[in-house]
Amino acid sequence: MKTKGKSILSKLMVVLLAIGITAGCCPAFSVAEADDETVASAALSAFKTEASMLYNKRADGEKLQIDGAKENHSAVAFEGGGSASFDISTIGATGFTAIVGLDGSSQDSDKAKFSVLCDGSEIAASSELTKGNAEKLTADIPAGAKSIELKAEGSGLAVFGDAAVTFPFSHNGYADMTVMRIEQQINDAANPLKINEDIKIGSDTFDKGFAVYPQSADNLGQVSELYFDVSGMDAKTFTAKVGLNNADNTNGAVFRVYADGQKVYESDTVTGETKAVDVSADITGANLVTLTVYNNGENAGDNAVWAQPRLSLNADKSTHIKERVSVSLTDLKWKSAISESKSPQINMPYEDGADYKINVGGIEYNYGIAAHPYNKTTPSTITYDLSDYNFNYFTVKVGKTKEKHISVDDQRMTEIFRIYGDGKLLAESEPIAMGHYTALSADVTGVDTLSLVIAAGDGGYGWGACAWCEPTLYTEVGPGQIAISYPFGDDQSRVIGNAEINVKGVANGVKVIKATHDSKSLGLISVKEDGSFAMKIKGKDLYPGKNVIEFQAVGGKNSPIKLVITKESKYSVMDAEWKSHTGVFLSKGAGVQSICSTLTIGSQVHQTNDGFCIKPDDGSDGCADVVVDLTSLGNKVEYFTSLVGLDDFAYFDQVSSGGSVIYQVLSGDRVLAQTGILTANEFSFISCDIPASATELTLRVTNAGDGNVVDYADWLYPSLYLKKSDYASIEKNLYSDNNVGGNYTINAKSSVGVRFATTKPFSAVSIVPEKAADTVTGSLYKFIYSYDRSIQGEALSTVTATKGSGGKYTFALNKEYDDGEYLFVADGVTEIKANGSQYGYNYADGIAQKGLINMALTFGGSYDSYLTAVTPEPDTTNAGTNHATAAEKARAKKTYEEYITNLANFPSKMTIGEDSYVGFSSSDFTLKSTDKQQNTVTRSENTTFTLAHKSGLEFELRCVYYPDYAAFDWVIYFTNTGKENSPKVYDISPAELTFEGENPVILSNYSDGGPFAPFVPQTIYLNDGDSRTFAPQNGRSTEAAFPYYNFEYGNKGAFVVTSWSGIWQADFNYNNGVTTYSGRQQTFNSYLKSGETARTPLTAVILYDGRDTDRATNLWRNWFMDCNMEKDDNGNLPTPFVAGVTSAVYNEMSKATDQNQIDAIRTYLEHGIDINVWWMDADWYAKVDPNQTGFPVGNWVPDTDRFPSKFKAISDYANSEDVKTLLWFEPERISITTKQYNNTPETEYRVKPEWLIGYGEAGSQIAYGVEGNAFQLDLGNKEAFDWLCNRVSTIIKEGGISIYREDLNSNYIDETWAAANAAHPDRTGMTENGCVMGHYAYWDVLLALDEVELLDSCASGGHRLDLETMRRAVALHPTDFNYNDLTSKQIGSYGLASWFPFTGANTGVANYTTQTNKYVLRSAYRQALILQYNVNTMSDRYYDVAKNCVDEWKGVSKYFYDDLYQLTKNTMGSNQWYSYEYLSEEEQSGFAMVFRRSGGSADTQNIRLKGLNPADTYEITFADQSGKVTATGAELMSSGVSLTLTENENGGGSDSDIIYIKRTAAVAGDRDALGAAIDSAKALIDAGLVEAGYDGQSSFNLVLTYEKALAVYENDGESAQAVNAAAEQLKNAQAALKKGSAGSKAEVENIIGSIGGINEQNAPYREELIKLVEKIVEKSGVKPDNADLLKQAREALDGFNTNIVYGDVDANGTVEATDALWALQAYVGSRQLDEKAFKAADVNLDEKVDTSDALAILQYAVKLRDKLPIA
Repeated sequence: MKTKGKSILSKLMVVLLAIGITAGCCPAFSVAEADDETVASAALSAFKTEASMLYNKRADGEKLQIDGAKENHSAVAFEGGGSASFDISTIGATGFTAIVGLDGSSQDSDKAKFSVLCDGSEIAASSELTKGNAEKLTADIPAGAKSIELKAEGSGLAVFGDAAVTFPFSHNGYADMTVMRIEQQINDAANPLKINEDIKIGSDTFDKGFAVYPQSADNLGQVSELYFDVSGMDAKTFTAKVGLNNADNTNGAVFRVYADGQKVYESDTVTGETKAVDVSADITGANLVTLTVYNNGENAGDNAVWAQPRLSLNADKSTHIKERVSVSLTDLKWKSAISESKSPQINMPYEDGADYKINVGGIEYNYGIAAHPYNKTTPSTITYDLSDYNFNYFTVKVGKTKEKHISVDDQRMTEIFRIYGDGKLLAESEPIAMGHYTALSADVTGVDTLSLVIAAGDGGYGWGACAWCEPTLYTEVGPGQIAISYPFGDDQSRVIGNAEINVKGVANGVKVIKATHDSKSLGLISVKEDGSFAMKIKGKDLYPGKNVIEFQAVGGKNSPIKLVITKESKYSVMDAEWKSHTGVFLSKGAGVQSICSTLTIGSQVHQTNDGFCIKPDDGSDGCADVVVDLTSLGNKVEYFTSLVGLDDFAYFDQVSSGGSVIYQVLSGDRVLAQTGILTANEFSFISCDIPASATELTLRVTNAGDGNVVDYADWLYPSLYLKKSDYASIEKNLYSDNNVGGNYTINAKSSVGVRFATTKPFSAVSIVPEKAADTVTGSLYKFIYSYDRSIQGEALSTVTATKGSGGKYTFALNKEYDDGEYLFVADGVTEIKANGSQYGYNYADGIAQKGLINMALTFGGSYDSYLTAVTPEPDTTNAGTNHATAAEKARAKKTYEEYITNLANFPSKMTIGEDSYVGFSSSDFTLKSTDKQQNTVTRSENTTFTLAHKSGLEFELRCVYYPDYAAFDWVIYFTNTGKENSPKVYDISPAELTFEGENPVILSNYSDGGPFAPFVPQTIYLNDGDSRTFAPQNGRSTEAAFPYYNFEYGNKGAFVVTSWSGIWQADFNYNNGVTTYSGRQQTFNSYLKSGETARTPLTAVILYDGRDTDRATNLWRNWFMDCNMEKDDNGNLPTPFVAGVTSAVYNEMSKATDQNQIDAIRTYLEHGIDINVWWMDADWYAKVDPNQTGFPVGNWVPDTDRFPSKFKAISDYANSEDVKTLLWFEPERISITTKQYNNTPETEYRVKPEWLIGYGEAGSQIAYGVEGNAFQLDLGNKEAFDWLCNRVSTIIKEGGISIYREDLNSNYIDETWAAANAAHPDRTGMTENGCVMGHYAYWDVLLALDEVELLDSCASGGHRLDLETMRRAVALHPTDFNYNDLTSKQIGSYGLASWFPFTGANTGVANYTTQTNKYVLRSAYRQALILQYNVNTMSDRYYDVAKNCVDEWKGVSKYFYDDLYQLTKNTMGSNQWYSYEYLSEEEQSGFAMVFRRSGGSADTQNIRLKGLNPADTYEITFADQSGKVTATGAELMSSGVSLTLTENENGGGSDSDIIYIKRTAAVAGDRDALGAAIDSAKALIDAGLVEAGYDGQSSFNLVLTYEKALAVYENDGESAQAVNAAAEQLKNAQAALKKGSAGSKAEVENIIGSIGGINEQNAPYREELIKLVEKIVEKSGVKPDNADLLKQAREALDGFNTNIVYGDVDANGTVEATDALWALQAYVGSRQLDEKAFKAADVNLDEKVDTSDALAILQYAVKLRDKLPIA
């Protein structure tokens, strides 16, 4: 919200400064004139006075600024007149200077006169000045002057800008700091600061100084601090004498001096007996000097004294500097931001709904960035892109913010602030506690990426709200140069309608500036005497959209300065003044939680920072209003629009499935527009006409009458249009206007799509089909890579339309969409006209053709152009199945071998001692051995390299390659083989990866552990300059973070995983088409003891081609199942099962016994429920103290009072009924208290205290952690490890347990590890590393037990599911989130299964333990179905329901390891349908779960199936409905299965069903027909199409179709439908050949524009296409305007073709027997080689491939010859 009266000049400064420079420090600013380099200066604002006056800021917190003058750096001012005297007696001043005038907040009628007096005599005076006028006052000061008095008479706010005394450089004067203004102080409350009073050190007495007393309480920091603003001083050195005025103080104190947060002096401990200590510290360039006294940890009469504190004024004149332009960083949008619970807040505190200013160190700020460390180990990071600017310096004040509800005064809690430029640390604060602050400064010359980082210090995370206050960037303005100070950034550089924009700037040594726009002069600008200039540019002189204005110094030689101004016809509500707002939460332009930096609605469909989130007040009729002041806009507005909905990351854990709201727009009490009730993931367009008389507009959200707990309501893109016609007025026909390629008709079975790229915003789509249903549904998608990939995302807007005049269907979209590339799909259209335009592609049931359909778009105005060329259709890829193709395998093999054949390429980095390494190429490493093995279980080739480092460290690179899966992984172990401690190892990252490709997208999950539904799929779009950091919370690997990423880039994708069962960190950075990925243990900086081993996280990568999320999901699943999951001795995956549990009956196992567990098993079986596993959870063990409550852990022995058989009786009975038993453990968390350890005897069952992390180091506690809740067992301790393995193995064996279930319910693991790091800083990360390795090894021991068939990983649900954990275990209880939230459970079933093929779900709690239904049970259909019923009270009726559902589940469970597809959109919406499918690719049978979540959704839905063979025939049946559907795969995937659900299974209209899929007839792929079609087409192509008289367009279509058919033919694993489709398309393209000319200029340009990019995937097929287009250009005789595109394509193709490895026919990077086979197949005609492969096979250069080539390649591959004939 804008602050009233906010001055633009206060934010965007043009300053005239002098500066002192030291290495690594930003200059301080002097107020001396830049053209007077003979004098230094001291700003009077740095000195105190007894008078009432303002320093630097107005009373409202805005900067003092003289209206009509250049921005002043410092200022003092009087409201309505006044005077003030300053002591300058020690300075030796020779002159005075100031700019005087009235502040911009003064009234136009105000007048003031200014005068300056020296020792009572007037030395300078102004005339009477009105607002907008300023004068410069200068005067000489007589030698020996004692005081300067400033005086103002009149009205208004009278400002002395940059008022200073001046003096020669390098003179002997000094500033007495006792007469300087103390900006802030911290001192003991009972012993106030004394100035020039009681200044004694021992027996010495001084006349000047500060007597201070550090705070006494531990929680108040035990310091005294004095802060001085010295930014206006040409000072060089601070001097003083320090000591204590208390001879009895033996503990002493420490004195420190800080300059801009950097310690420049620290004394030894000074006691009461220490004589005065001389202090001298260089403060050159400082803006803030802080004098600190620390009481040395014991306050014992620390009467501390700073005697004779002075600043020497002997700065060198070389430090004087040019003029500068400054801007506030708060006006620049960040590229990425990480903060704790939400995004950083701009110009407001971090606390939700704060109605007060940012307060740091007791000082309020109007401008700043409030943020919070993400968690205890992951900092807040805010990143800015500065690459478009030329900034030189950055300054900021930093500290913790004082907030009403999220702050504490405890100064032991600290945060650390860091500034990075392009990844290099530029400045860093010491830990800062509440009430303290500092200034930081940095040289940012040449910096492209500026990062502001806040890390949690000691104890600070929980109360770590902080702020970057008044962050300012400066640009130098050299002689003859011009700089623009306003506007800055996109928001300020917008002009609405015909309004004016006031451009301001500064020029150095320039008198006149010429402004031009589009080569037209806008006029000449006269530069004022002070170097400032201003010019008003009128909107009527600008074009709609972007305008480039150039400013050139008349007669100057420097290049002109360019300013881009965007002219628009609408305002954003975010730019308007808000009169008021109500509501208990408000987030402007930022996400409501840190996991998503943007506002997001509709299941992440719409993500933006343009908007706000607000939450209604408490109460059943609560509402939240934002009142917009329309009069603040400067223009009348006629029309309002916004996209609205509940934020996707509202706190869903508080209310099942989210909230409900109604949106309204009001003028006064009149409702102008209103939505219906919107629930989770629903969104709506709201718009209205604005009454001409309206002066304000109220945007209201009500809670729909059902409470407001999770009603976080977003208003996205809230816009105010000058005229309604500016939103939608011009309908542009794209069919007739772009009809270059000729007309044709396309036919479809169910839908028609069109892809187009606009250059201007549009708001509606119209189509005129030849045949269509009465009602057509149109969906607009963001275009990503391909048709299929785009519709796998969510629709931006879905609209139904009916036929209108002339057969037109008009789809009014839900907002005005910006320029960009889009896909529009019309369901219900079966025939429509199309053209061959290069500006689009059309799609019949997803099949692409070049050209636009008969359509129009609606724009907000008339423009010269509306469209630009679309990106080409996806490159030819050999993809088509859910298994890796030959091309993908080859790419993976090439990448993997590049890593391991030359270890210089190994993608890692580290520092050992003083030496830094990338890879392992250095001579410091010696390769000792290479071990290669085949692993048939994991289907992998395993290679281990052992390298010795000069330090005595030995490294093992354990690398694994999965040849059939295009996958590989690696981990690095390192051991100290020496006898002494090793050097420290740090900055170690095993994964430093690079991916080249545009439009990157990160696809992942939101994991478990947030206040939102668990395992919801996550989509992150990376824009240029973006960075994203991921890290878990609380030391558990998947708590609130998910280290699994499906990363799409360019025309490829890669799964990237960092596996670490601790605190990991993953970073993505995207710049200029290249994305880097780094994954590592977040904190490791340790030496290794002799014989000690540590390791890195494991990194896993799968490479694939194309961008298809369905296919990628199943590529991952196949690799995960085949190569990762634990299997039995026969190689079988775990069998899905049904489990029973009585946790809801017996309070976990607190009240369980041998007998009641046996009885419960019997009850299930007697009711016919075929359970396979009996589940026994927590609290079965004996307590060390009978008085313990809860579920205390750490004493691992069964309670024999309740379980005399130690579970054997239960297991024996269960096993007799073919039921296995599961038992819960939690070995790492210890809740035995210090007192209990001390007061109870040690036993063989109890964890020993010396095995706890921090034993003996935690003060009064026995170890680190939380007393009575969470001490941590050190699994890196061998004795503890051995004991645990033995103890648990014994319980398992004695109890006959088959499934080991492990939990970890500690939220303090990271704190425990951090405490160990703090206690042993040279062993940072080593305790964690040992615990992680120990835990993996412990599980390996369990898996080796004959009794154990399965491990279950549970850490408060799904908080530990990293890859190496999931290689050993499954997740039977993957979340503790609301068990009865069925919507979350449904979406989690897909979200989990897409990554982990085996997980579980229970059937609910509370009422669901005594009653159930199909909807509830089906929502829990996962690989493990856990029945959680009250066996003692549930009626037979519900047992029958459960039995039927269990039988049903068993029928579908056989498909759980098959391919997985999501069929509906990813939504938490309660008024939505949700469906996902499992399908056997081989058998083409499976099932789809379908849920109609409430009566708010339609009764009937078409469910489009996936993964079917289009030509095959299928029979579709249902679980709950009679009848069947017989249709082809194409029909079922395009038209879908119509399903009506009205049974109301779970109340509220919710219903479910299962679709059963069975193939009844298959169509085989006819490879011979495809080969024949290819041969036929090839003959025509070789003969010359254009030469034979065929026209250019049909010839081009044939060659394009030919290359795709060839790619399909060469992929042996291609599906039958792909083979047949390729043959049919190629035959049709050949039949469509027609005689004609090569083409007109427009037609040839259209053909060239359709070539697309050349890359490694399509290069082998593009030679014929490029040759054809070259021939078309030649034959046509035209000179196409885009001829450069053809030239670029040829150069790119030649570049690929020249990169030939002779003998490597399949281009996989090596010469092997397969290459000889390919050559032989080519000779006999069973394989066609593309041009590059042909050249590689022709190893004797006889321009043919025959048996001699094949033989030579084979001999070379098997080492029978050492070189090929070509050599």
